[in-house]
Amino acid sequence: MKLDELFIEKVMKKVNNYLLRYEPEKALRLLDRELKKHPQAWPLAMKKAIILFEEGEMAEAEQLLLTTREQYPELPVVYFWLARLALEQMQLEKALQYCQTLLELEPFDAVNYVLRAEVYELLERNQEAEGDYTKALELEEKTDLYYRRSYVRFLQKDFEGALADLEEARQAALTDEEKSRVEFGTGVVLAGMGHYDAAERAFNLALELYPDYFAAHEQRAFCRLELEDWEGALEDSEWLLARRPDEDRFWWLKGLALYRLGRVEDALLAAENYLQQHPEDPAAYFNLGLMYEELGELKQATEFYSLALELDPGYAEAYLRRAWSNYQQLELEKARTDLLWWVYTAFSDSDLTTMRARLAEAPGFDEEFLNSVSEQLEMGPPQDKSFLC
Repeated sequence: MKLDELFIEKVMKKVNNYLLRYEPEKALRLLDRELKKHPQAWPLAMKKAIILFEEGEMAEAEQLLLTTREQYPELPVVYFWLARLALEQMQLEKALQYCQTLLELEPFDAVNYVLRAEVYELLERNQEAEGDYTKALELEEKTDLYYRRSYVRFLQKDFEGALADLEEARQAALTDEEKSRVEFGTGVVLAGMGHYDAAERAFNLALELYPDYFAAHEQRAFCRLELEDWEGALEDSEWLLARRPDEDRFWWLKGLALYRLGRVEDALLAAENYLQQHPEDPAAYFNLGLMYEELGELKQATEFYSLALELDPGYAEAYLRRAWSNYQQLELEKARTDLLWWVYTAFSDSDLTTMRARLAEAPGFDEEFLNSVSEQLEMGPPQDKSFLC
């Protein structure tokens, strides 16, 4: 071993000891001292850049990497970390350029293809990401790489390919954590295919292996909603909220499950919590309207449907529910106008005959009233928009 290599190994050992003791400042001071004495010791410069990167000192890390690149333009590791740094800062095109150079210099390292695949994913260039994961797998067969490729195949709706990758990952998985992750991925793909029963079973397997798998609880909850398993969805939402009470989507999930279980007053509390976090979400107001309607508070229900329509004038279901609410309050002209807006919004691409057929299916309204609305369909959408909001 050459003397400079012995020296670098000795310094690196001290640096790593500092890092093991969570003392990055001491590690950086040591590297600074040695680099002043040995400015050509590029491994020390790289180590310093990596520590700066991990400590969030991006500008200083980048400057050091660029200086090292000027001195050693053929050094692959410099481009690897420049790409990582650009990726961290979401400078994706710059990261991609560094990855291209990296792969020109070092085309036989799987890690380099994985890095470029990550950039492609963020650029939503999933086919190219899939290609890079495939190249990485040719160089190094790993469970994680099958899992990653399965995800980009899933995004491209290649569900069979994604499931095939997950089966490969399942065969290669060794730890319970790896096995749990594979079952979770399988559940996501199956849910994407609309196979909610099978997806729930996969999430159950993931949770048997790793009971605190947060994402598995979340995805299982949404599967259970699709399966109309309201108790199960409520159970998952409460588990999620116990750990992340500030996550508004879990309040929405809990509110919906409670509403479907008929626990409307409890659902209102959850829905109002969600609304506080999402005041611009028309669905939040619509859901509150449904709950107040269920409680018989029709005036409040109408107000919430109107708020939903202020935010989204194309919210067809809100017109229908507000029409029903107005109809029950004997606000027949308003109900008639809302039904017309519902038909023209929900079935805008349909002919008049189809619109009339859909109108006749509107639940709850008496036939005479629906006929009076049907007679107005030929006249087109209402000109008076005062009832829109």
